[in-house]
Amino acid sequence: MARTGLRAAVGTRPPKIGTFVFEFAVPAIGQILGAAGAEFVVIDMEHSGFGFDTVRAGIKYMHAGNLPVIVRAPSKAYDHIARIMDIGADGVMVPMVTSVEQARAVLDAVKYFPQGRRGVALGLAMERYSMSGAPLAERFAAQNDRTIVMLQIEDPAGAECADQMAAMDGVDVLWIGHNDLSVAMGMPGAFDDQRFQAHEGATIAACRKHGKSAGRLARDAEEAAGFVARGYDFISIATDVALLQQAMSAGIARDDRSLRLQLDLDEDVFVGIGVDHVMLDADGAGVGHTDLHVGLDVLRAGPDAELAVDQRHDDVVVAVPVPAGARARRHAPFPDDGAVRLELLRAGGHRPRSVLVALRHDPVLALSLTLA
Repeated sequence: MARTGLRAAVGTRPPKIGTFVFEFAVPAIGQILGAAGAEFVVIDMEHSGFGFDTVRAGIKYMHAGNLPVIVRAPSKAYDHIARIMDIGADGVMVPMVTSVEQARAVLDAVKYFPQGRRGVALGLAMERYSMSGAPLAERFAAQNDRTIVMLQIEDPAGAECADQMAAMDGVDVLWIGHNDLSVAMGMPGAFDDQRFQAHEGATIAACRKHGKSAGRLARDAEEAAGFVARGYDFISIATDVALLQQAMSAGIARDDRSLRLQLDLDEDVFVGIGVDHVMLDADGAGVGHTDLHVGLDVLRAGPDAELAVDQRHDDVVVAVPVPAGARARRHAPFPDDGAVRLELLRAGGHRPRSVLVALRHDPVLALSLTLA
């Protein structure tokens, strides 16, 4: 059986990177993901609650971005799988496949004669509404050549027959459903357990042996790179929901200009952070603006305090005002990790005091001041 489209990449070592869509089946999603470099998309019907009308539209959105689209079926039922193919999906992912017999039933639902028993309906979405006058046998072959079959290995029984399933003509990808597999083994989330890794390793080895692909969902790009090294070549980087959340939370962590102060001081001390042009006093009230862009600037203290601030381009010298007779000093370049510790030494027998300043910036700075 020849392979066309995305299916032509099955069994090759270069990674094929995509993502799952659980929520955002919206008109621009295919073009957005395609512009980002995705090579395939899986629209989920098992856990998302999407119905066939939503998925049918979603397939068109993916094709608008020239993205091959796989649909994860809500079950192993023939009518679910065949209908997914009829509304134009490039392939199907089927959950909880545990035997060769179940794999054969999936192939029967996806493939036309002679590879399967799928009911005939041509000239519609599966053929991009082509008005072909070619013989049925040619049209069947063209559809069979391009449609991808992904079977999810989600329990020990499926893993134990991975070699037999990978050997089947028409099965293209064995996709490890890592969460369900670990649960079925009675050890939820124990992905580093030797027993889990044995099933995983056997599945990957079966795919390599028979020229097929192994797939898995990764939390992020870093985990995806580890999966590639392990032998997976179809990898989903997170999901549409997780990607949005990750980007948002990373953006907040990167750009948050907030200042948190914990003060227990005798003097009337004003502390300002130049980033974001915000200055706070000991009570947390805004007191003005400054042109400094990086660093800690102590503006004013009580009448007996001394003040000295030297702001430079690459490093900072900060002298924090404390009562007369005390000394406060720190001179160090900002290290690559953004962590700066300012040690403020107080003379005499006064009790220790502390100032904690946490500043997030680009790069992230964590300023911890200890008065002793």
